Amino acid sequence: MKKVKNIYLKTNPTSYKIKAFLAIKTDEELSENTIRFYESRLRLFADFCGEDFEQIDRGILHNFFSIYGKKHKSSTTNALFTAVKVFYNWYEIEASYYGKYDNPMRLVKAPRVKQIVHDPIEIEDFKKMLKYCNTFSRGALYRSLLYFMLDTGTRAQECLSTDIDDVDLITGEVIIRAGKGDKRRSVFIGKDTKKLLKTYLKTRSDNDPALWISSYGNRLTYSGLNRILKILGEKANISPPPTLHSIRRAFVKNLILDGTNPYLVQILAGWSSYDVLQKYAKLYSDDMRVAHGKSGVDKWLNR
Repeated sequence: MKKVKNIYLKTNPTSYKIKAFLAIKTDEELSENTIRFYESRLRLFADFCGEDFEQIDRGILHNFFSIYGKKHKSSTTNALFTAVKVFYNWYEIEASYYGKYDNPMRLVKAPRVKQIVHDPIEIEDFKKMLKYCNTFSRGALYRSLLYFMLDTGTRAQECLSTDIDDVDLITGEVIIRAGKGDKRRSVFIGKDTKKLLKTYLKTRSDNDPALWISSYGNRLTYSGLNRILKILGEKANISPPPTLHSIRRAFVKNLILDGTNPYLVQILAGWSSYDVLQKYAKLYSDDMRVAHGKSGVDKWLNR
C-alpha cells in the first residue's frame, strides 16, 4: 500500500493530485460552496503549472500571483492565494510520509488586499423598495424577503439555503445550518418579519422545504435573488441597485450605531474574527461622529 501511495504522489499529474485534495476535503464534510471555491481556483493553478507542480519554486509562484494580480482585484487574487496555500499545505503533509518536502508556499507572502469602502443601503432607500413590493404579483415574497434580509443580516447563500423548518415563527429564531466555514448559528427576526413571513407562506401551495422559492416553484437561486433586488431597485430609482451584501452592511451598521454589544454583533453576523467588526466600525466612523455630536460630555453635564 505504501508503494502504491508513493507512486501516486510522485508520478500522477497535477490535476490528479488536485482531485485527491478535493476528495479529502469532501470527506471532511466541507460545504459544497467551499469545495467549488477550491476547485475553481485550483483549476487556474493547474493550467498555470502544468503536469507537475513540484517543479514550481518560490520565485515562479510569486510571479504567478503578481501577474494574476495585475488583471484582477486584490481580493480575488487573495482568494486564489489562499486556495493554493491550503493545497500545498495538504500536499506537504501527504509527501512527508516519504521524506522531507520543502513547501515553497511557506516563503510566498500573501497579496495585500486593498480596503474598499462599500456603502450599505440607506434605510430611506430600503423603505422605497418596500413600497413597490405590492405592485408585483409576488409581492408577499418580495416584502417578506426584504424584511428577512435586513432583520437577520444573513449572507446570500445563508439566506437562500434557509428552509421553512429552520424558522421558528413563535420565538423568531432562525437556524443557519451552514454558515461561512460550515459554522452553525442562530439569528432572529422580529414581530413584523414574522407577520410578513406568515402571510407569504399562506400563498404557498407547494411542498418544497425551501423558505424562498422562484416563480418556477424551486429554491430561489443567487441570480434570481439579484434579479428581484435589481427590479425593486430600478422601481425605487436607486442607482446602483442594492445587493444582498449592501443590506447585510445596513444590518451591521445599524446594530453598531444602536450601541449593540460588539461581541453580539460578531455572533449575529457570523464572523469568526473581531477584526471584521473593527473594519466595519472604521467604515462608519462618520456616522459615529454624528452620533457623538448628539451626545458627549458637554451634553451629559448640562442636562
